[in-house]
Amino acid sequence: MFCDYKPLYEEVKSKKASFGEGDEYIFVARAGWNDSVIAYAPDGRTALFDRVSPLTHELLEGDRVRGVIIKIGDKWVIVQPLEVVGRVPPLDSGMPELVRRCSRIQGHANHRSVQTDLSDERAE
Repeated sequence: MFCDYKPLYEEVKSKKASFGEGDEYIFVARAGWNDSVIAYAPDGRTALFDRVSPLTHELLEGDRVRGVIIKIGDKWVIVQPLEVVGRVPPLDSGMPELVRRCSRIQGHANHRSVQTDLSDERAE
């Protein structure tokens, strides 16, 4: 069976992302290749957890992980995990929940200087 995903990719690529670097979400960890753990970005792209963070190596499939988006690529998003906030039921869709939007970012090598606008309401 042949399936062409290019039109879907072109549609995602042509839309402006509704999220940005510095936004904080709760991601659902899923099994990836070679015992790695991945998640989904808000628009369905693959979300990869930052390998530098010690918490990344402790994540298990099914964990709900609060994390900050630190880099956005064409087909992927890099997430810095902040904490594990629980587990998900087996039939959860795996799409992230918005925690807080970033108002601006000051570029920094370790991504710890993210400033957020705390006046945004929390998504339900």
